[in-house]
Amino acid sequence: GVILSRHDIDVYLDGQPMRFDYGESSGRLTCPTASLSSGTHAVEIEAIIETNYGSRTARKRWTFTVARH
Repeated sequence: GVILSRHDIDVYLDGQPMRFDYGESSGRLTCPTASLSSGTHAVEIEAIIETNYGSRTARKRWTFTVARH
């Protein structure tokens, strides 16, 4: 598997760069989201992966909905 470090990763929420915590041993990434408004939001994670053939960028994007009661 690929071991990523904190500086290999960028997280964007609705297009804005986010501060986040990354546990290298667990691979778990956490972001504070308490201030999110109701509605649909988009998350994008970008990681630079170093390989024997150079580096490449991997991206994962998804949306989620916040419902405030």
